[in-house]
Amino acid sequence: MNDRLKVGWGLDDGNAVGARRFGAHVGAVLIVHLAFATVLARAQRYEGSFGTMTLPPSATKLCELIREKGPDWT
Repeated sequence: MNDRLKVGWGLDDGNAVGARRFGAHVGAVLIVHLAFATVLARAQRYEGSFGTMTLPPSATKLCELIREKGPDWT
């Protein structure tokens, strides 16, 4: 996570001078990061083949239970 914030979001490039400005920059990046995570979590996923991978019996049973309960199962 730290590497993603520093390198991916540019928090280590030194553009924010001062503690208040750096804190605001980090806060803004975290809000955008959370927004992207929320959008991606709600996005439709491809329900295709996983190739040659096989799931263990416990994962197979969980998938069956989730399909039975529907997408809004909590």
